[in-house]
Formats: sequence, C-alpha cells, structure tokens
Amino acid sequence: MHSDLSKISDYRAAVICVGGAGCKVASKLVTRLCSADVVAINSDSKSLADVEADYKFVLSDGIVSSESEIRAFIRNYDFVYIVAGMGGRTGTGIAPEIAALCAVEKIECNALAIMPFGFEGRQLVALEGFRDLHSKCSSTNKFKLDCMLERSDINFNDVMEIADDLVCDSVEETINELPVVSRRVPPTDTEALVGVSCRRATS
Repeated sequence: MHSDLSKISDYRAAVICVGGAGCKVASKLVTRLCSADVVAINSDSKSLADVEADYKFVLSDGIVSSESEIRAFIRNYDFVYIVAGMGGRTGTGIAPEIAALCAVEKIECNALAIMPFGFEGRQLVALEGFRDLHSKCSSTNKFKLDCMLERSDINFNDVMEIADDLVCDSVEETINELPVVSRRVPPTDTEALVGVSCRRATS
C-alpha cells in the first residue's frame, strides 16, 4: 500500500469516526488499543464528552468553517480510515467532506459506512450518503445492520453491541495490513483550533 520502503517507519494512520454511530466505534477502538490514532468527530458536544478517543472535534456547523483546521490536522497522516453511520445528519454529511479533504491533500482514504436498519426509514438518504462517500475514497465498504437481524444466534438487544465489535474487527483488519504504524502527536497548535484533545497519543 505504501511504495516508499524508506518511509515505512514513519507511516502514520488515523481512524476518523464520524457521528453517533462512528463515535461508538471510536470508544471501542480505544479500548482495544488500536495502533492507529483514533479521532472522534460529532456535532453534539455533550455526546462527544462521553466518547473515548485520541482526539475529539466538535463540528456543530459542518466542516466549512473548520476546513483549514481539519486539513492541517489530517496532513499529519499518510492513511485515513473513515467510519460513519449513514442516514443521519452528521455521518452522512461530514464523512464525505473529510474524504474530499483527504483527496485534496493526497492522503489515501478508505471508509466503512454503517447502513441503517430498513425499518428506520432512512435507506434512501443512507444510500445517497454512501454514494457520495464512495466517490471520494480509494475504497468504501458497507456494514449492513439488516444482516445482523438474519442471524438466529443473536438477541436483538445485543445486535448493536455485536455490530460495533464487528465493525472494529473490520477496521483493525485494514489497519493491521498497513506498514508499521508510527503514532505521531500533531503539532500543538492544531489541537486547539477546532476541538479538544482528550487523550494525547504517544509516539
């Protein structure tokens, strides 16, 4: 995935988790000690306060007003993996914009889109969001929550917990295929621009 072998030891990766569904995954990835930096982005600061992540950003008015700051942040990485739920406002709207910024900065970007249950009535919006995200990434996969309902071994009350674990498995599978990941703390002036760093990554 990274052709310049002389730079492998400096290869840096971030998992950017967007919206409510994405932020749940962020907390689990931190618990699992994910080797990449875990970034949580949401429009709800109160919800974000309960999320575990290396870096947190509140984008209450979308990405437009914070575009330069987000670009400065992602420049610290060689690879970005976006995780976002489709069908809602934040994940559907912001995830493709982050992917677009990665493209501008020539940062390889993959994504995993969590598709809503059919009974939620958000499939059309979710599909449009997925197409938008897919058009801006090197690779985009779907995780269909409806598939969880087809499993007879899972109680419905446990569906979301198991789904989050499976999403984390998929993310880690991708991260583990990357060159050696060197975690790097972005310059201190970037962390104060659009969000609050809740747990500093270690080099």
